[in-house]
Order: sequence, then C-alpha cells, then structure tokens
Amino acid sequence: MSSSSVLNFALFGLGRAGQFHLKNLASHSRTRLLYVADVDKERAEAVADKFKCKALTDPEEALKDPNVQAVIIATPTHTHYDLLIRSINAGKAIFTEKPLSVNLHEIDIVYNLAKEKKLPLLCAFNRRFDRSWYKVKEAVRRGDIGTPQIIRSTARDNPPPSAEYLSTSHGFFHDSGVHDIDVIRWVLGEEPTEVFSYAEANIPYIKELGDVDTVLMVFKFKSGAMGTIDMSRKSVYGYDQRLEVFGTKGMVQVHNPLTTTATYSSENGILSDNIQFSFPQRFAEAYFRELESFVHVVLDKADPDPLVWPTHTDVRNVHIIADAARDAANKGQSVPIKYDI
Repeated sequence: MSSSSVLNFALFGLGRAGQFHLKNLASHSRTRLLYVADVDKERAEAVADKFKCKALTDPEEALKDPNVQAVIIATPTHTHYDLLIRSINAGKAIFTEKPLSVNLHEIDIVYNLAKEKKLPLLCAFNRRFDRSWYKVKEAVRRGDIGTPQIIRSTARDNPPPSAEYLSTSHGFFHDSGVHDIDVIRWVLGEEPTEVFSYAEANIPYIKELGDVDTVLMVFKFKSGAMGTIDMSRKSVYGYDQRLEVFGTKGMVQVHNPLTTTATYSSENGILSDNIQFSFPQRFAEAYFRELESFVHVVLDKADPDPLVWPTHTDVRNVHIIADAARDAANKGQSVPIKYDI
C-alpha cells in the first residue's frame, strides 16, 4: 500500500479504553472508522451517529467485511482471546488492549496464529510510546547512567476504577501492574529472576471483590540490579506516574506533568497546579503515537520498531512475572520467576 492510503478500522468496545481510541481514530489523517461494536446497543448507536460509521452489538459483520483492514480490541478482559482468534482468522491486523488472555497458553496460541497468518499484532503497552519513558530507555541503553543499580516505578491511579470494571479486570497485578512490570524489564533490557510482593485492600468495594488496591513489588535481576514497583488504585492528588533509574554514573527520571505551569508565590510558599487527573490525559500523546506506529506498520509495510513494539516474548514474560508477583503476595514469601513454562 502507498503511504497516502487510509486504514479502515473496526473498534470493538466503547468503554474506558474505547473512548480514547475513538478520539485518536477521528483525529488521525490516515484512518477511517467503519464500525463500532459494543454490547450496549444505545451506546454503540450514539457513537456511530457521531462518528458516521455503523453500530454493532456483535463484531461478526465487521470481521466479515473485506473493507475492514484492522481492528482495535478494547472490550472487557475476558473477551479478548475469543475476539483475537476471530480477528486473526478473518485476516485483520490487530491493535489490542492487554491482556491478550488470562491464560499463558492462549497468549502463545494468539501470537503463533498471527505469525502463521503474517498479521501485525500490537499489544498496547502504551508507556513504551511515551517520549519521556522512551528517553529513559535510550539513556540506559546508551550507558549514560553507567551500570543500573536501582529502578523504581510508581503507578497510582485516579480516579479509582468502578466495581463493574474491576469485576472483569483479572486483578490488580494483571490489569495495572503489567504496565510497570513491562517498563522495568524493557528499560533495563533484562528479566527479573525473583520477586517479593505485599498487597492490601483498603477500599471496601475492592476488598469485597476479592481484589487488592495497594501493592509493593521488589525484584532482583541477574545483573545485580534491583527494582521496585509501588501501585495504588486511589491517588487523591491526581494520576501519579513516575519512573527513576539510578546507576553508577547518575540517574534518569520521569516526573508528573502539571495541568498548567502557572505558579503562585507568596510569603507562605509556592503554589502550583495539580498533576494531571487521569490516564487519558497523562498518556494522550502516547496513545496517539501508539496508533501512529500501528498505522505505519500496516499501511507502509514497515517493520515494527524493535525498541518499542512488544514481542511475543515480552507479552508472555510480563504475564509470567505478574503471576509470580501475585503468588508472592499470597504466600508472603519471595518467589523465583521461571520462564521455561
């Protein structure tokens, strides 16, 4: 296809993730939205009317339409595997929210089938497409901070997800923790060998669901580096996402951007605005860059950027690490991470 081509999409799922995918599809010069599908018929029809496309409650019509070249899967977690298999068998390029499945064997099936059919498959670990996170990755890769010794990732949500969302999210470690797990292994360029975790439920409705809302993970790496991830479902001061890598020659960090750069100074101190409110604001550019990369690969037949695009190995190893971290929290002891499953 020529670089002037337009990529025709179907979007499955119009919830939290689907909303920012809608915005990006509408604003991208090389995409066209042909279908939206959601189990909520009224929501699908309202979106279709606004974006001048066709509403569905089942994706099958879109998958059968040869004009649809690519799909975005943003439905609840438990539906991903079935939609992935159906989309691959329909010959569509796929951009999917994580996880591909709650089962490691099914993740392998999806990637092997996509490889067999020669179809692009992008699993949305959006921090890889954020320029700040990428700059940290590049600094570490170049050796700017010497030998990495400590990597710290902080992820504190705002606002807390609804009980309806959490009930099908597959738990805090796999729903949210996988992003930070992917970041620390991606930035360091190696896999952790051992993990210890603490987890607590402080929010009543999350506790009632049998899930947790506050987590601390500690990792060991073969190189001698150590890593920590701290997460919370509720950060009253805004969406708190930070990264730090400390090494023998220095340190590199990602800070939280503020909603504005205005400050008020007085004898009582300096007052600034809050950090950004939620993940669609904080990672707005990253989500667009993610879509841009996907469009470039599909339309222009470009090779995925190996420094950014998650591979089959990346996705399966993140799943294994998240399982190990959850097990460590449940057992109250350190757990070795085994990748030869």
